[in-house]
Amino acid sequence: MYGITLIIISALMHAMWNFFLKKSSDKHIFNYQMHMINLILMTLFYPTLFNNYLYFETKPIIYGFMAGIFFSMYHLFLSKSYKTEDVSKVYPITTSSPIFVSILAMIFLKEKISILGFIGIITVILGILILNMNNIGKIKFTKGVYLAILASMSYSFGAIIEKSGVGKGNIFLYIYSVTFFMTLFLFIYSKQNSKGHLEFALNNINLLLPASIVLFLSVVTYRFGLERVSVSYATSIRQINALFGVIIGILFLKEPFEKKRILGALTIILGIIFIKKGM
Repeated sequence: MYGITLIIISALMHAMWNFFLKKSSDKHIFNYQMHMINLILMTLFYPTLFNNYLYFETKPIIYGFMAGIFFSMYHLFLSKSYKTEDVSKVYPITTSSPIFVSILAMIFLKEKISILGFIGIITVILGILILNMNNIGKIKFTKGVYLAILASMSYSFGAIIEKSGVGKGNIFLYIYSVTFFMTLFLFIYSKQNSKGHLEFALNNINLLLPASIVLFLSVVTYRFGLERVSVSYATSIRQINALFGVIIGILFLKEPFEKKRILGALTIILGIIFIKKGM
């Protein structure tokens, strides 16, 4: 039960840093600065919390670099999406990456999609359609929704790199490397497109610090949860973050309470669980 609790906490923490990102005035600067503080926290706690991984391997760093490119794209598309759309609408869509992971795994890793996995893909698509249905039942995708789908697709490419290359090696060195390169890439993008970075950090430290802490806790609780719960169970349970995102958006960001958002998020969660079970 303790392991399951850690996974649920991790899912809540993941939704929480999206809440802080949405509240920020410049989401691109906020995103890289949040990851930079998270990287500092990881550096400080690496020798104590993850001392079993205090050994060097080249492979996790190489794959961390490659995955970092696509995870950076995920955060860029996510940040752009939040400029125009509600968290409760697009955050559940960004969690739909298992659809694309399954398809990419079939193409590049020669894995097969089971019947249950196929049903899961259809169910997730149905959930996305429900989220984007207006009051008269018409489907309308906005720019923010397309950006959320692109974020999910980008994440899936990073996940495929991780799935194909990391295996049972130094997983935390891989996570650390991903975080380092992702922070670097996001910084380079923001440096070219935004100004006043130091001033922004000083004026938004009240959001940056809690966002960085919950981001760090999301990683830590998930890793410790995996020590007590099998990966298949953990990845399924963590999909509850989609529902957390809807609830946080409605309660704390004062976004519209719509039954279709809750129904859409629950449908996406169900579909992702089907995909995970069918993999």
